[in-house]
Amino acid sequence: MPDKLRLFLALPLPASLRDPLSRAQQGVDTRGLCVRWTLPETWHLTLHFLGATPAKLLEDLRHDLGACFQRHRCFDLSCQGLGSFPSVEEPRILWAGVADPAGHLARLHKDSKQVLDQYRLFKLPSEPYVPHLTLGRVQDQAASFDAPAFSRALKAWSSLGPLPVEEGRLLASRFTPEGPLHELLQRYPLAKG
Repeated sequence: MPDKLRLFLALPLPASLRDPLSRAQQGVDTRGLCVRWTLPETWHLTLHFLGATPAKLLEDLRHDLGACFQRHRCFDLSCQGLGSFPSVEEPRILWAGVADPAGHLARLHKDSKQVLDQYRLFKLPSEPYVPHLTLGRVQDQAASFDAPAFSRALKAWSSLGPLPVEEGRLLASRFTPEGPLHELLQRYPLAKG
């Protein structure tokens, strides 16, 4: 095992979302944009990106995050709408939104952040958490790009499907010429019922 691992904490997506998200990738008018689409097998909802983490902390992280997840019950989210960061006029990331009407995801995010903050190692963002699923990354934008048409194309996708949350996952990521590879290090089941 390497001395450091590039870690992130995420929620897996149900197989039932693969078709609607794939259709959204294929159906959005991206004329004037060169987009590198993410692969369905890499789709996840990121809770926290930890970055380069000493491998010697892995067992402590497994334990502390496991206790955190056990304090939360399974819950439901929904995948709704498409958008882009930082804006429709200058898109860099194309995403599917996640609705959390009951606030369960927000509480899990906050609690897991508190666990990670205790390590005083991770540089977690201080800005508000915006849950989303990354569908593509814009590599280049041509002068012919039509932002209003792109915006209309994104708005055509509203409800994409339910996203039940039953577990979290600690993953290690490494880059390859074919794209990122994610290795599952730990599953964290949420409490049932």
